Amino acid sequence: MKSILLLLLQCLFVFQSLGQSRYLEEVFQEVKISSDIVYGRNASVFSNSIFLGELKPIDLKMDVYEPIGDTLQERPLVLVFHDGNFLPPIINGSIIGSKKDSSVVEICTQLARRGFTAAALTYRQGWNPQAKSHVLLTLSLIQAIYRGVQDGRTAIRFFKRDYEENENEFHIDPNRITVWGNGTGGVVALNMVALSHINDIIFTSNGAGKFLYDSDGDGIPDTSMVPEEILGDIEGKNLTIAPYDYLYSEAGDTSNFENHSNYESNFHLSVNVGGSVADISWLHDNQSPTISIQSVLDQIYPYDEYYFVIHPGTFYFLTQGSKLIGELQDSLGNNQAWIDGINSDYPYTQQAILHSDIAEHPYYEGVYPYINELNSNYLNEGVVIDWWDPNGTSPIDGPGMGLPWNEVLYPGINEVSYHDYALLKNENMSAEKARANIDTIMNYFAPRACITLDLSDCVGDVFTNSTSKIANNTKIKLFPNPAFDQLTIDAGGEEILSIQIFDFNGQLLKTFLLSNTNVKEIDLGDIPDGFYVVKVHLKNEQVFQKFFKTR
Repeated sequence: MKSILLLLLQCLFVFQSLGQSRYLEEVFQEVKISSDIVYGRNASVFSNSIFLGELKPIDLKMDVYEPIGDTLQERPLVLVFHDGNFLPPIINGSIIGSKKDSSVVEICTQLARRGFTAAALTYRQGWNPQAKSHVLLTLSLIQAIYRGVQDGRTAIRFFKRDYEENENEFHIDPNRITVWGNGTGGVVALNMVALSHINDIIFTSNGAGKFLYDSDGDGIPDTSMVPEEILGDIEGKNLTIAPYDYLYSEAGDTSNFENHSNYESNFHLSVNVGGSVADISWLHDNQSPTISIQSVLDQIYPYDEYYFVIHPGTFYFLTQGSKLIGELQDSLGNNQAWIDGINSDYPYTQQAILHSDIAEHPYYEGVYPYINELNSNYLNEGVVIDWWDPNGTSPIDGPGMGLPWNEVLYPGINEVSYHDYALLKNENMSAEKARANIDTIMNYFAPRACITLDLSDCVGDVFTNSTSKIANNTKIKLFPNPAFDQLTIDAGGEEILSIQIFDFNGQLLKTFLLSNTNVKEIDLGDIPDGFYVVKVHLKNEQVFQKFFKTR
């Protein structure tokens, strides 16, 4: 009997929303990782975690994640950019900052299990947070953002070239590409959407001319902080040789390398987890739609609008976060397909609507405001998606020289390690804590990716045009749904003989044998948040319904 029930549940899940529907759920168990694939080569001011003060060529590398056992020859591709303040771990003041960050590995693994090809990318790092003036700080940082945008577009062209010239080794669909960034990586992903022309650097409105500087000393800022003749075109396609000494370059240095220049860099969707756009006036109505997940009290990148802050008390330039991006995308209609295509009662949309209300602004489709309370250190932790091994070793070529994270001392704080310092903003750090947030991000992302990328394998009642339901018997009512601590099951006057609750792996969690009742209230306080299936045994039939348990 148990095996029959499990088979029934499995059949239901294969075809139903939020069951085993490719892209909406993890349908593959194992993942293949191809490590350190070189996708390009370009000029960097950093090498082996050391600031050079000059330009040196470096390989741009990525790890590619693919589902094992997949017969699909062309999969949607997701490029994932790590966090790190455009600086390597330790130098950036934190444990994270590479394509091996736990969050990046987890996100890419989950994407591959859902049926995507995912690529975790390095991108060029390096700017000067110790610069002596506001102008040099701004110049240094916008150039770092520009290099990240170039590298992201170079990676897209690498895959398109591989598709055409190398028999599509990684089985990607060149017409279904997403860029995804965490933190600083979110800055890269957002500005890949926003920056469409080199003149965008010159013409800004928030505030006006913020990426210009006074080159001739007449008191009027009139020169772009991102000279195309030195740093290359916005696609990162053209070979450039520095014509004169400029910051980290000397005349004759190769300042931008040509990479896969015969291919285009276009993509179709972006995902921002905690980043910001350098100037919101760069966004317009014919660009890729954007999904944004961000803490409303983000202490690094603004949720609304604020000066970019790296070190407390040090301000760089006015930048815009998820709230203003969502408001603009809403007015431009960039995310209208999600409004039309996703059922408004989808639990993760409902959570985003609730959080928007708490943040005191309308819900902007595509924006998930993250709400959490201050921890015991009175700090807002933001969207926690990373964890680490305190005994794991720091980079061997950096200041920590391979010591464990709980032994590398944080500068300026007596006897406090990087591990202890990181715990201030990630209290009770654990994989479970981070994965719970990543699961929320994934479930908010997946149906929107299905619509924008036109993924026909996505099936389920999360979509407004879906005819697929776990149960077509409407006599059984579950409420509230989403449920909190209590769930009421109403059989509409029919006698309930028994109720069973299963998780989405077919694991039986609760059984209730009943008599002479058509309504049952169930305590859910001891089961974790997530999706579940209720089997209600009536006199003449068995009915399956799904519900979502949340806090």
